Amino acid sequence: NVHIIPALGSIKLQAITKNHVNALMLQMREKGQSARSQQQARAVLSAAFESAMEDDLVASNPVTKSRTITLDTAQIHPLSLVEVQTLLAKTMGLQMQARVRMAVLYAMRQGEALGLQWKDVDFNKKTVFIWQQVQKIEGVYEFVKLKSEDSSRTLEIDDETLAALKAHKVQQNMDRLAMGDRWEDHDLVFTTSIGKPIDCKTDYRQWHRALANAALPIKRLHDARHTAATLLFDQGLDIEVIRRFMGHSSVLLTSKTYVHHSARQLRGAAEIIRKMTLGA
Repeated sequence: NVHIIPALGSIKLQAITKNHVNALMLQMREKGQSARSQQQARAVLSAAFESAMEDDLVASNPVTKSRTITLDTAQIHPLSLVEVQTLLAKTMGLQMQARVRMAVLYAMRQGEALGLQWKDVDFNKKTVFIWQQVQKIEGVYEFVKLKSEDSSRTLEIDDETLAALKAHKVQQNMDRLAMGDRWEDHDLVFTTSIGKPIDCKTDYRQWHRALANAALPIKRLHDARHTAATLLFDQGLDIEVIRRFMGHSSVLLTSKTYVHHSARQLRGAAEIIRKMTLGA
């Protein structure tokens, strides 16, 4: 609706060529859209043409012949265990304590965390059910399903995080009573002062503020997700369990992208090298 239809919607399906697709990507880039956004738009367009081919509406998929979008691989800097412990100790505010725990310990994506509702938090079973996210679509916040079935998961929550969620809920109930009719009830765990969904940019600023308060280097919010996976792998958790914990569709993605900073697999190499060089 935002990129593809305005650019290509007036052109007959059979008339669209790879040049139209390339022009769309260039237009997006000139508007300041990231390579990732361009890649996602290209994937959506390709899927549409594949569907059109199945219905015999077109003979080929022009997207496959267009220029591919190359993503720059960002350097990932997960927090260390000591840094995570410092961050949790220094995080101020009941809501932020719970929010940070969901990020660095439970690897919740931003949309998943901001779309988490109390109905999906089971204090008796000590679990959180992750199955939806909140997105801002044309200026309106909407709940949408996660991108794949593998993304939906039920996570067991540790006692300290459960206590943080309980304390946050108590405070939120007090805020709701104080706001009266001004409170907008969406059953959200993380909200603004009047119950509305938190804007992703505001959430990002709060994350940076939490890091600054703990005297830690500024990192991307998504690095918290890498942190959770790396720490779990360091503690000896099986890679398949981590895959399910992260909501990934493949172990390869989990291993290659999220736990490559772990030193667990290389631990002991120095001692072996020492013995080898000394002939022991």
